[in-house]
Amino acid sequence: MSHPATPPALVRDIFGEVHMLSHLVGSASRLDIARLTQLEKELETEREKTARQEMRLKTAAEERIALQQRLRQMEERAVNAEALAAHAQRARSEDTALPGRADTEDTRAGMLARRLKEAEERYDALQREHEQLQDLSHSILRENETLEAIIAAEDGHGAKHVIPQQSGPVLYVGGRRNLFDHLRSCAETRNVDLLLHDGGMEDSTTLLPALVGQAATILFPVDHISHAAVGLVKRLCREQGKSYLPLRSAGLASFLAAISGAGGAYGRL
Repeated sequence: MSHPATPPALVRDIFGEVHMLSHLVGSASRLDIARLTQLEKELETEREKTARQEMRLKTAAEERIALQQRLRQMEERAVNAEALAAHAQRARSEDTALPGRADTEDTRAGMLARRLKEAEERYDALQREHEQLQDLSHSILRENETLEAIIAAEDGHGAKHVIPQQSGPVLYVGGRRNLFDHLRSCAETRNVDLLLHDGGMEDSTTLLPALVGQAATILFPVDHISHAAVGLVKRLCREQGKSYLPLRSAGLASFLAAISGAGGAYGRL
């Protein structure tokens, strides 16, 4: 364009071409900037989601540690109760082996017998509580393992873990309605056909017989469902020959553990 022999027509052509190129470059830059902004937003969203999942795992791990400490305390108390019961039994045997003792010895024997009975009852209660805590600890452990597997699948492959289609629809009765959308989302990503009923809070219980008839397995959280709804669900399952699974809580972790088959619990009577 700066050559003195360049004719005006060629200068105009060159200017027009360069002008159009500047428009194309500017348009492409704007698209790249918009795409970069969108990717940054998506990255921030994924980071927040990962942070929340890590926090839930940390909380669950702390709960498991607390349960293990409590189990150890219960075991120590059970050992002490056994020792007390054995001591009382020996004392009673010694008293019965020596006839002719005074009335005070008879009174002492009666007192020791009562203490022995109380110790045995306390030991039985502690043993039952110990077994319940063990079951709870195992349930939490299975849920933690399921969540860790899901997070590992998401982090490693960039997609949610999908399990094969279950044998039929799953009916979830009870729980919190504000979590229903999350339950549906979790079920859809795992190829689970999910039916929902709030246990009679807003949904009519007259719908339950038909829903139980459609479902292959029925789930219900024991901490967020009425006794009447539980009784109705169990009766309908017995009448229709369907399996049901009580869940530890109405949280997403228990639901994920159930539909993911953690510990082989899915579909168990």
